[in-house]
Amino acid sequence: MYKRMTALLGAVIVVLLGLVLHLNFKYRMELLSERELWFVVRDFDKERDLAVHSEPKDAAQYLMGLTTIAPREGTSPNENIFEYARASSVREIMAYLRTKTGEDLGDDPQKWIEKYAK
Repeated sequence: MYKRMTALLGAVIVVLLGLVLHLNFKYRMELLSERELWFVVRDFDKERDLAVHSEPKDAAQYLMGLTTIAPREGTSPNENIFEYARASSVREIMAYLRTKTGEDLGDDPQKWIEKYAK
């Protein structure tokens, strides 16, 4: 009876230890993913800041760089944060171009790029 109980408790301990290791691995991977996301968001902010302090041609170049990045639309919070930050930078650069040039080419970044990036 005691041998069975010892074996059962040993098996439970091994399973629990495996579960703890698995959860620890998932947690660390999520931390890495978050860190990468914040670096990308920081880069979006830097590009936006450079764009709004430059001439329209250069701002359109930054806008082109942001629009060539494939949108990430999914269910992951990280994907949603990525897309929100990218779209926000694009909108702010277009608002700057409207103010700087006095023109309104709409909300399509391609129109701004075609007119000013060339």
